[in-house]
Amino acid sequence: RASFKRKFDKVAADLIKKMNATVTLEWIPRITEEFRDEFELNAISQVNTNFTGFHGQDNVVAAHDRNASNAYYPVYYIYPMKGNEPAFLFDLSMNDARRTSLEKGIRLIELN
Repeated sequence: RASFKRKFDKVAADLIKKMNATVTLEWIPRITEEFRDEFELNAISQVNTNFTGFHGQDNVVAAHDRNASNAYYPVYYIYPMKGNEPAFLFDLSMNDARRTSLEKGIRLIELN
């Protein structure tokens, strides 16, 4: 994973340099609920950041704050990370409009 993170950072840095208006790039995986806790613990241990969680919890979103769907769309890779730490593991699907857009995009990709 560290190798993928380095590659992501290099590609993101190159893209940001070419596109003057872009300041941050993110990679957002789709994680099913059954793997969420394991994913979050692994993510936190692998990324060097002072992540303290949301709503005051340590490292993870409380189960009652999770969205009702079976999928989780966390912001996982961020470039640059510095200054964007609050976005780390932010669940984009907590917002209905974002979740609908994410799921629509996934369906479109699956059709092709």
